[in-house]
Amino acid sequence: MQRVRLLLELKRLGIIRNDRVSTKAKSQLLKQPMVLQKLVEYTSFLHYDASPVERLHVVQQNIVTQPTCKACNGIVKMRTSGRYRATFPTYCSARCLSNQETVKEKRKATNLQRYGNPFAIASTVCREKAKQKWLENYGVDNPAKADVVKQKRKQMLLDR
Repeated sequence: MQRVRLLLELKRLGIIRNDRVSTKAKSQLLKQPMVLQKLVEYTSFLHYDASPVERLHVVQQNIVTQPTCKACNGIVKMRTSGRYRATFPTYCSARCLSNQETVKEKRKATNLQRYGNPFAIASTVCREKAKQKWLENYGVDNPAKADVVKQKRKQMLLDR
């Protein structure tokens, strides 16, 4: 009930229009301290310092608990830019995402389909492509043979 009242108030003030958060929402909220206070109270379950616009999206999307990472149960923050802005990610980091078994299996299946091997670098196509790149960049078929790399290695050993 509290959410419905808050949404009606936000719509009345023009902060939410046509079920979308207004582009001027932040400035409009700052002019309405009582509404901002109600918004902060309603979204007090967020465990991080969310901006007023993020809080508006939480109310609009009917989120009632702090979203957590599917892998480690850590706190996830709302995306604020890009294609998926105003949404919460499933995982807190790329590390949690890449450690999931489902992701590993999908990666292996994709590599099998594309390269005929569960690991891309094990395929002859990828190895040949890498050798071509090394020839373009260093003039040799293996970076360890390049003079630049030899000099860096020699300097590193001297420094130690």
